[in-house]
Amino acid sequence: MPTDAAFKAIGEDNFKAIFGSTDLLGKLLAYHVVPQTLFSQALLKSTALTTVNGADIKVAIDSKGIALNDSAHIKGGEIRFPNNLIMYTIDAVLFPPKQ
Repeated sequence: MPTDAAFKAIGEDNFKAIFGSTDLLGKLLAYHVVPQTLFSQALLKSTALTTVNGADIKVAIDSKGIALNDSAHIKGGEIRFPNNLIMYTIDAVLFPPKQ
């Protein structure tokens, strides 16, 4: 899940466009959800993750930590919820590839 600062960084016009359209918002949110339980150990071994919308997110390790699509980084550790749900906070909004 992108931080508040990540959403602010996309600019007010983009923010309004995304949150003003249920279609755009749905696509954006679906690109931030991976339909599997990924504990940090498994995430570190991944090179790509397939999201709910079917598009992949590239995973790599760089000097800042775990990078997603060369543009966002995971901040902190995994946040665990009941039923093996895990969330990670990221420092940038990931935009799905244009189809």
